[in-house]
Amino acid sequence: MKWYTKYLSAFGDFSNISDDIFRKIHDNLRKLEREQVDASVVVIAYNEEGNILPCIWSLSEMQTDLSVEIIVVNNASTDRTQEILDRMGVRNVFQPKPGHGHARQAGLEIARGKYHFTADSDTLYPPTYIDTMIKYLSKPNVSAVFTPCGFYVGNGKKQGLLKIYEFFRDKIFWLRSYKRPEYCVGGATFAFYTEHAKEIGWRTHILRGEDGAMLTELKRFGKPVLVLSQKARVKTSSRRLYKDGDGSLLRMMWRHVYKDIKRIPRFFTKHAYYEDQPYNLRDDKQ
Repeated sequence: MKWYTKYLSAFGDFSNISDDIFRKIHDNLRKLEREQVDASVVVIAYNEEGNILPCIWSLSEMQTDLSVEIIVVNNASTDRTQEILDRMGVRNVFQPKPGHGHARQAGLEIARGKYHFTADSDTLYPPTYIDTMIKYLSKPNVSAVFTPCGFYVGNGKKQGLLKIYEFFRDKIFWLRSYKRPEYCVGGATFAFYTEHAKEIGWRTHILRGEDGAMLTELKRFGKPVLVLSQKARVKTSSRRLYKDGDGSLLRMMWRHVYKDIKRIPRFFTKHAYYEDQPYNLRDDKQ
């Protein structure tokens, strides 16, 4: 059995989840967090009633000697996300302003740990995730670490296709990471020092790319490092591959690979500043 198999049954209608699971998550969270917090994990959630429980369940089972606080930012959800958070007993805050930047900033402002992890509510985290990421982050002259996601699906054939895709995607990430690490980082698997992030702050006026913008600013504190250890390999929903259009899984994977192949010339040049594009600005610009 793979480490994430048991969490897959908790996706979907949470009313079918036993009270024992909720109690287990609650107890795990209490054991993880002590008075002096070492690491903060901030999960953002917008209408994630079908995904948030297995995510927090996986995070609550971290195998670490560190004190870890898990914070969920309910980003103006209109479904039953808040009900699930309350039943699990996870620390949470409500952010009425929509957008990833606003949500991540709300979590950052109340985070107490030395190390700061961003997380997404449709993602599952292996028990060795936090210790593995901190192992790389705590090295000299490192300001941030990030890692690519693996994917989970119910169909065995599709899982095989995704494994092939992950193999080639990792090679592209490795190539990108030398000059353009901001093209690799994603909010589901990103860690840095809380002190540095609070000095910078999340960009809240853009629709996408707040994670890459944060990493670009963190470079002034040290180098970002790509972590390819399987001990940090999270599993996330394959729905991410479908963001750019409809079609079969194979077609979607090829579309992503093709985009990266066209971008290869950019991977060999550094870029210190990215100008905001009109299409990526929020209407409220807050």
